[in-house]
Amino acid sequence: FYELICKILKLDVQNYPFYDLTNKALEFRGNGGLQIDCRFEDDKFDYVSFFGSIMSFKLAGTQDSYLAYSIFESLADFSINIINQIKVNLKLKNNITFLGNMFENSIVLSRVLSKLGANKPYLSNIIAFDE
Repeated sequence: FYELICKILKLDVQNYPFYDLTNKALEFRGNGGLQIDCRFEDDKFDYVSFFGSIMSFKLAGTQDSYLAYSIFESLADFSINIINQIKVNLKLKNNITFLGNMFENSIVLSRVLSKLGANKPYLSNIIAFDE
């Protein structure tokens, strides 16, 4: 997933693509990103729309750091939207727990923490889903 994004942005992958993309995103010093298409189609994540959106912005000449920042911001917004839907549909009143190294990304983490407000998630520092 992140390797393909790095290829689209023509980033030289030195380490792990997630961290290389994170480093590029952290070069952006502005406020707010572009809206990258993040949605479900037929009960599955719409990868075609997601990657097509990234390619469109890249072809339009969007600065790589701005685009990388926007990708993480859009993924965070997508996650927040799903979390809110699940909480409403399942009538959950308790906080939730996030697992995985994606929350090491300060863009994602700060966005999630600010948008969830009083319903701040618990973050596991012991178990990572993606390890």
